Amino acid sequence: MTGVAAGSVTITATSEGKNGSAAVNVANVPVASVVISPVTAVVLVGQAVQLTATLKDAAGNVLTGRAVAWASSAGRWPTCPPQGW
Repeated sequence: MTGVAAGSVTITATSEGKNGSAAVNVANVPVASVVISPVTAVVLVGQAVQLTATLKDAAGNVLTGRAVAWASSAGRWPTCPPQGW
């Protein structure tokens, strides 16, 4: 069995009228690192820069389909659209 999405499932095997079952929980591979690109940027007032967050597992594989929350060390700058920087 190969997990294809996070969640729970019951697997049942049947032979000669007898069956057995197992409960299987599939969990997402945990995020081990977040890499923001570009690492540094210069932005003029009124202009924007596109930042991208790449999530990776412990083996360095890129993870997709995960939510990313953005935050700034400056309370009034910069503004961030809902889809991210």
